[in-house]
Amino acid sequence: MTIAEYLEQKGREEGRQEGKHEASLEIARSMLAREFDPAVIKQLTGLSEEELAQIHQ
Repeated sequence: MTIAEYLEQKGREEGRQEGKHEASLEIARSMLAREFDPAVIKQLTGLSEEELAQIHQ
């Protein structure tokens, strides 16, 4: 594998992870708007308490 191929693969993986995180944030916003319990939101989305606090402001 060349360096360019490695960097391209790494970039794709980072992009996927970022996309998953953004999706989790959107789901959490929707759940908070519907007054779900924050503990349930954390468990289902994998977000931290700090991330939920930032969304909830």
